[in-house]
Amino acid sequence: MIAPRNNIARVVSGLIGKNKPPLEIKILSFKKDRAVVVRLASAEQVEVVEDGFDHRSFSCNETDLPKLIRDIADREFPRSHQLKISVKRN
Repeated sequence: MIAPRNNIARVVSGLIGKNKPPLEIKILSFKKDRAVVVRLASAEQVEVVEDGFDHRSFSCNETDLPKLIRDIADREFPRSHQLKISVKRN
């Protein structure tokens, strides 16, 4: 699936709302050289792994996730207008 960067937080929140854990959502740049992985292990705990300019890992709940995704997308994908999203159900 391809989604615009300015709606990425809404798209990820919608995918989490529609699917049950365990779930892994991978957000890639068009060139696929940078990625953000969102892992939903339980109904409340979300792990976000940033793999691009910065290599960091975050842990948050679903209410804090949209702001975190927006901040990471602005940092990791500053000039990307379209992002590739892949969903993997474990």
